[in-house]
Amino acid sequence: MAFVALAKFGYFGSIYLESINTWQATREAISHIQPQKSILTDNHLAPHVAHRPVVELIGSSSSLDQLTEFEYVLLNLRHPWSDSQEVAPELVNKLRHNPQFQLGYERDEVYLFERVNLPSPVRKPSP
Repeated sequence: MAFVALAKFGYFGSIYLESINTWQATREAISHIQPQKSILTDNHLAPHVAHRPVVELIGSSSSLDQLTEFEYVLLNLRHPWSDSQEVAPELVNKLRHNPQFQLGYERDEVYLFERVNLPSPVRKPSP
């Protein structure tokens, strides 16, 4: 009875069900992430990957300048966290044009970028 009295039923329809249309895409994207790898994401998705050794939030200033420290970047542009609402679309654009990252998964505006190991430039022997 106490649960019914204290439950916020208004949240169920507005907050909790708001992101149901990207739920499956988010689960699929997370399934592509290797367990021991580092990840950059937003506050909304962080609890779903919190068991990873390194999870950093997009809102931190250093995270956007040092993208290569992360193996994965996970974003939901349809339902971004309020703090990353403006930054997330710019980050997707930046990652699409960054040769160190490839788009590993995209569905319903859920994006998963994976850092790729670029081959070292081949040095020509000096004459």
